[in-house]
Amino acid sequence: MVDDIKKKKLTSRDDLGLPLPPTDLKLKAIAKIQRSNAAQASKQEAAKAEKEDKPKAPPAANKRRGRGGVTEEVDVDLGNVDVEFLNYKGLVMTKKQKAAFAARAAKAKKKQDRR
Repeated sequence: MVDDIKKKKLTSRDDLGLPLPPTDLKLKAIAKIQRSNAAQASKQEAAKAEKEDKPKAPPAANKRRGRGGVTEEVDVDLGNVDVEFLNYKGLVMTKKQKAAFAARAAKAKKKQDRR
């Protein structure tokens, strides 16, 4: 039992009489990558400078205006994020996994009710 692949002579470009691979394509690709990296870096610097010029405002993502302009924090419910993600991806959970998720949700709800 001798492997034919090991006996087979691998051919190179020289053996086939082909010229060297085109280096100009490689050089063009490298130059293009460098230009895109430089452009991306300059955009990031400009964005950073723009951020520094603007005064910082508190993030309003999880705050809500109440009476008299006072802001109060709003709790975001992330209890069903895992289940929603699995449904979005189309993954099916086993009964055991569903029970574990339900137990975890019940535990989190209990903990939240204690507060």
